[in-house]
Amino acid sequence: MMRPRTFLVALSAVAVGYLVLTAPELVGFALMVFGAVALWRSSRRWAVRR
Repeated sequence: MMRPRTFLVALSAVAVGYLVLTAPELVGFALMVFGAVALWRSSRRWAVRR
C-alpha cells in the first residue's frame, strides 16, 4: 500500500504530463504566472530586508 503523499505526487506527475501533452499553452501560462509570483515574492523580501 502506498502512502497518501506518494500517491498524490504520482497523480500530480501524471496530470502534469497529460497537460503538457494536451495543452502546452496552458502549461506555459501557469509557468509564467508561477515565475511572476516567485519573482514578486523574492523582490518584496529583498526590499523588506534592506
